[in-house]
Amino acid sequence: SRPAEGIMARSVRFDFEKMDVFAVTVDVIAVVDELVAALPEGRGYMRDPLRRAVNSIALNIAEGAGEYMPLEKGRFYRMAKRSAMEAAGQIAVGRRLAVFDARPRSIWRSMKLWAARRANRVAAIA
Repeated sequence: SRPAEGIMARSVRFDFEKMDVFAVTVDVIAVVDELVAALPEGRGYMRDPLRRAVNSIALNIAEGAGEYMPLEKGRFYRMAKRSAMEAAGQIAVGRRLAVFDARPRSIWRSMKLWAARRANRVAAIA
């Protein structure tokens, strides 16, 4: 057995894994992945930016959760919020172009909830 395998076998829980907002974001990523996979031919220009934006939300939350300096923590959360707004914008465009089914409404609600939670948290840090 290699040393890294023993470390990984332990139950390590990162700070971001304890956050509801991270779990919601991972759910959003899964739904967005299904949505973009079903985009009609010729809509590839929407596929990659939307995937990148929702992944960026999760990654910035994870980085922020691991940061100890309040200003840096807030900076990562603000980046995550900007990525959420980018993804929300892409979803709004997709809804207007009628290329998404009804699921973006639940994504939209999740993102608004996320943005509200982040705004309150960032305001408390700043």
